[in-house]
Amino acid sequence: MSVEAMTMVTISGPEKMVDTAVQSLVVNREFHPENAIKILSGVKELVPFDALNPYSDLLAKAKEIAKTIILELDFRDFAKTEPTLGDAAVYLNALSSRVSALREEKEEKTQRIKNNGIVSEQLSHFSTFNVELRDLFTMKYLKFHFGRLPVETYKDCLRIIDERPDVYFVSSGRDERWIYGAYFALPETYGKIEAIFSSMGFERIRIDVQGSVEDTANEVAKRLNNENADALERIKEIDAELSAMKQTESEKLLFMYSWLRFESDSFDILTFAGRRHGKFYIIGWVPRNHSEAFVKECEAFSGFACFLTEPDEVRETPPPVK
Repeated sequence: MSVEAMTMVTISGPEKMVDTAVQSLVVNREFHPENAIKILSGVKELVPFDALNPYSDLLAKAKEIAKTIILELDFRDFAKTEPTLGDAAVYLNALSSRVSALREEKEEKTQRIKNNGIVSEQLSHFSTFNVELRDLFTMKYLKFHFGRLPVETYKDCLRIIDERPDVYFVSSGRDERWIYGAYFALPETYGKIEAIFSSMGFERIRIDVQGSVEDTANEVAKRLNNENADALERIKEIDAELSAMKQTESEKLLFMYSWLRFESDSFDILTFAGRRHGKFYIIGWVPRNHSEAFVKECEAFSGFACFLTEPDEVRETPPPVK
């Protein structure tokens, strides 16, 4: 594998034209930036461009929207009709609000289906007992909670409760992160037992039996299955809405994304630059076989200066391997 020779280039010019330098000579070019403050450490009063990137939050929002509507990010030309930051903010904030509402509803429905499935699994332990759930929730000599324990604390929790005669844990299932089940405790020590499970990361899952306290476990499980069917139908509707949104908004979203990506990348280059007495300094590496042409292109801008430095003159900053 051949290694392309690189040459260090230093660009300087009026500080007010630093954006022109970055966007015309650095971004989307074969240019590997270096920290100008570090390279020119002996130059007095050379300071960085200290400012927060105003484009990064909106760029992240555009990416999140694209991810939600399953849109592959791609470039769209914005040179003829560049938007403003205000335009991008108004559009993306409104679109994000719509997309986020659908995504959150879908997540809520998905979580409800999962929780209902877990509760149904829990109730299956009582399916052979033809008793009303009220009888379980109003037991006089035992108290119990449904919920889940993190996998990583499950064994430690079992070791603790196995040594106690006043608590019992019934496991009903597991996934990659959680062990699901219910613990039963004597009323007089329930507070201590609850503290033990809480310290182990136990998360309670409340069984929604509103209007069904006189139902059996099997009857409640049937109701939960019906709820899941309704939730699945709503998820299909949400997916259809997101798909329609993808069709209508993809081009404008990609247009805004492309502009924000360009502006954000340009702004990030400023973290490598320095400024002194009204002038900017940008330093980086370019391919040696393009370096002379790069200098001519740079010096075509009014007030710009550009000079080359060979790698052996800056041994403390080796060129990138390309």
